Amino acid sequence: MKKLTLSELTHLLEKNCELGHLEKIKRAPIINNVVEETFNYSLEEPVLRKYDSLVNITSPWSFFTIQPCIRMSDFSRVKKGELYHSPYFNIAPVDFQLSTNPADLSSLHESSIKRLCYFLIDKIGLEPRNFIVRYFPGGYIDEIDKRIKIKRYFEEDKITYKVFTEFGLSSQQFEPVRNSDTLLFTFPKPIEFWVGYRYEVLYKLENGNLIEIATGEAVKDKRIVDEEGNIIDIQPMNGCIVPVVVGIERLLIGANNLNSIFECEHLVPIFHFINKKIKDIITTRIFTFSLQAVHIIVTDSKYLDHLNPSLRNDFNTFLKPIYNAIKNYSFSLEDLEFLLQKNAELQFWIPELKNSVRQVIDEIVYYMRRKEK
Repeated sequence: MKKLTLSELTHLLEKNCELGHLEKIKRAPIINNVVEETFNYSLEEPVLRKYDSLVNITSPWSFFTIQPCIRMSDFSRVKKGELYHSPYFNIAPVDFQLSTNPADLSSLHESSIKRLCYFLIDKIGLEPRNFIVRYFPGGYIDEIDKRIKIKRYFEEDKITYKVFTEFGLSSQQFEPVRNSDTLLFTFPKPIEFWVGYRYEVLYKLENGNLIEIATGEAVKDKRIVDEEGNIIDIQPMNGCIVPVVVGIERLLIGANNLNSIFECEHLVPIFHFINKKIKDIITTRIFTFSLQAVHIIVTDSKYLDHLNPSLRNDFNTFLKPIYNAIKNYSFSLEDLEFLLQKNAELQFWIPELKNSVRQVIDEIVYYMRRKEK
């Protein structure tokens, strides 16, 4: 298989956006009001931005953007030596449909999976025989989570199963999973949110490892919660929502059979520069993604001094490895400036990174001074 470059991948995604008549929009800032206690790790912010609601769809819409994300739970995975996770990553929708008609759900669900398969197989060149699809086999939602106080049965997600089989998947390539990974209802805040089908597409690499490359959802219901976050009712929305999202780094890994996320081309130059001074691989990986995370946080933050305690703690978690590298491995501020400029150059879909290099350096120096008082 011909090597898939990052430039080719982003071009294919944008071409898919044009063919699908998705509106190309500005990405969400890494700090936003979807969940105030965490950095952005999803594509809900554009929905909230347009409708001022996650469940009240007042006009049909579809959109595309390449979205940087930070998921703190992946920090510990890298520390443990996992190769395909990083707290900093990028995602993009292959399709993201919002309709004011709940009856559109089945057709949009089917067409979105077809668009995903066409993209993964015909455009990226992935092999259908290497897919594994996790989907909801049917069951009562209250048996999945004790916070659900009502009894409601959801049928098997037959559309997901049917459409993937049309693209050559055998029954052995489906994993029926009855949990919140395949029946969407969880959200970090006690607010109305989506309830419906979710599926995960995994890809088997030549080394036998499985990586998740895409997720899709098909929802037309919303949850009603009490102040403690218990789900006390499930009601129909006034429309339906069908997103299908791929991971940029994961597609590069799958298409090129890479052995680690740090072999992605926008990470290799940074990783190698750091590893020349830090011989330990795990420490190098942590420094690499910490630099990326700090760069995007500073870029998107107008008032770093006003971060809430949760975000400030997470921000400091990323600053600490950089501080340690300066203290223990003789990294200079000039080295950091070079790495930040390189990071901005390699992540060409986030042009704002170029303008914040000096501000990132200043923030690192400020952190150093606080640590050394």
